[in-house]
Amino acid sequence: MGDLALGAGSGTLARVSETLRVLVLGQSNSAGASLPGGAQPWPALLAGALPAALGRPVEVIFRTFYSHAAGAEAYLDRELARHEPDLVVLTMTPFAFLQPMVGPGVRRRYGERAGRLFARFEARFDALTRDRGATATRANRLVRRLSRAILGAAPVSSYETVLEGTSVALRRLARDERVRVLAFQGFVRVPEGSRREQRRGAELVTRFYADVRAAARAARCDYINLNELHPDDRDGWYYPDRLHVTAEAHVLVAKTIQAWAEEAAAKA
Repeated sequence: MGDLALGAGSGTLARVSETLRVLVLGQSNSAGASLPGGAQPWPALLAGALPAALGRPVEVIFRTFYSHAAGAEAYLDRELARHEPDLVVLTMTPFAFLQPMVGPGVRRRYGERAGRLFARFEARFDALTRDRGATATRANRLVRRLSRAILGAAPVSSYETVLEGTSVALRRLARDERVRVLAFQGFVRVPEGSRREQRRGAELVTRFYADVRAAARAARCDYINLNELHPDDRDGWYYPDRLHVTAEAHVLVAKTIQAWAEEAAAKA
């Protein structure tokens, strides 16, 4: 199930006090952005399944984390001190260099007020057209294309910044030998565009996978990449924004990490 570097220095799930503390560091996908009412994001599904699977109480804490953001390492220091986790799941963030975003461009060109107005419009339109059938889905995608064409779009960060931030985060998390760290790559899709743009995006993604795998190995962290475990592209796992995934995908993520946690506990 991906690279599992379960060395003696990567922590142990058996050593801890009665409650196992799991710290999930993720982004909007991990938070369940755009899931329909009643659907749970994968950290919540994991919290519901792990106690029975591991035979002990489990507390799952979700915190938003962007490796490319200023002050990311100091943020990790604070969260580790606050929660004292036994297991950390660090989700990867290739979208920051891969996915062209309209909102940040609107803020840069027209100011914060315009950016907030656009964000509210985007969220409201998305809610009205998501999970409403094929016609609504086509309308969602069409408006997104028009927004990018009219307002412009660009990634919020560079490849180098994201990779360096991810490597720094892995090294920081791995410093505490009592903590087991999982570098986890959820589903990724190359953004729409010309054949040249899609080819370049695919090359960047492949390069990112290799670089992060190497960084995880160097830090003696575990690594799982869902794109390698499930290489078939299933459109049903993605919403029209080609970034956020469906409830079905959240279930698969939760099951994958649960299986890893069970295997790690058995080897501890």
